[in-house]
Amino acid sequence: MLAKIAHAYTIAECGPSEFPPASGLLPKFILKGAPNPYSLVGGDPSFVPGEEAFMYRLNLFHHPTADRNFLCVFLRLYAFIDASPLYQIAVADITNPAL
Repeated sequence: MLAKIAHAYTIAECGPSEFPPASGLLPKFILKGAPNPYSLVGGDPSFVPGEEAFMYRLNLFHHPTADRNFLCVFLRLYAFIDASPLYQIAVADITNPAL
């Protein structure tokens, strides 16, 4: 479910011409599963207080590593609840950080 939300959000934000639905890391994972889903969907174990005004929080961000640059989605469902989980979902391995 988290992967589906992240993929749809990325298409909505970037547009289907900049981020075609079949591109990215998630379509194969969403349709067929993956042997290691934790390589694409992870969480942040830190405690974060609730954000009163928000039901959810979604943001795109770049996560560079030593040899790759990932486009990721930060996702928090039920953001108004203290300690609701924070998730980071890798959406695409990008070469153009301006996306």
